[in-house]
Amino acid sequence: IYIFQLILKKALELTASISGSLHLYDPDLHDMHIAAEYGVSEEKKSRRQKLGQGIVGYVAVQQQLSNVADVSQPPWSELYIEFSPGICSELAVPMLEGNKLRGVLNIESVEVDHFSERDEWLLKGLADLAVVALQSMERYKKASREAQQTEMLYRAGRELAKITYWEELEQAYDIILHIAEEHSPCQVVIRRYDDYSRALLLLRATSYQHTPPFQRMDLDEGLNGKVARERRTIVVYDTHNPPSEVALNLSDATIRSLIITPIQFKDRYYGNFALAHRDASYFRGSETGFFEGLADQLASTI
Repeated sequence: IYIFQLILKKALELTASISGSLHLYDPDLHDMHIAAEYGVSEEKKSRRQKLGQGIVGYVAVQQQLSNVADVSQPPWSELYIEFSPGICSELAVPMLEGNKLRGVLNIESVEVDHFSERDEWLLKGLADLAVVALQSMERYKKASREAQQTEMLYRAGRELAKITYWEELEQAYDIILHIAEEHSPCQVVIRRYDDYSRALLLLRATSYQHTPPFQRMDLDEGLNGKVARERRTIVVYDTHNPPSEVALNLSDATIRSLIITPIQFKDRYYGNFALAHRDASYFRGSETGFFEGLADQLASTI
């Protein structure tokens, strides 16, 4: 985050601008969020912006620079969203990795027709620098996260290997629950499939924020039922905008993202392993493989 703030500060200094923002694109939610800002109204700082919304959103869709001389004049007046008061002109440049959108670097001025070709050239260079910084940050975070996950999976396997009797099986659920909770600050739920009632029964759950998880779920009910029927992992990046084929039945309305993976060994299905978080798009990338690995270790122990 610091490097993005530094790039934005340099953009404002070199172009004599009074406000600006650096937006990062989220491919899972298909929108953008502000990673760095200066002069943005307090209530707008946490705002997420859809592609096509505002001049920044327009630049994201077109993937081309826009130098707007006067935001109050058509067609820009219909697009413009005020993030800072008194703005007259705006310069927005897409942050591109090849043809892949990574974000938008945006600066604003209280003067009409403030930005020159030199400013465009400067902002393009800084946008490229922001992409390089983003790539480096992602590689570092990915390597660190994967190393941590490998160590945790090894630890889980080592502890589960000590369980040799059926009477000790309860310990296996506790081990998996503890490691999952240690890895991510989220709610963890383990459900056992009951052959007799053909339902998913609550077996383990970490502390919850508002309401407890359902004690029982039928196989035709909600996302847990879909995972049970199809025996595959399903990730919902935003419960406020779920995929059309996913029917949600949440016990806690504050949950924004979740991942549910089946606990199965070969053809034998034992239940579901679920994690939920209050932030949208929380589970992504290597997170899915890590939680599937924990579920597989639990299944093989059972």
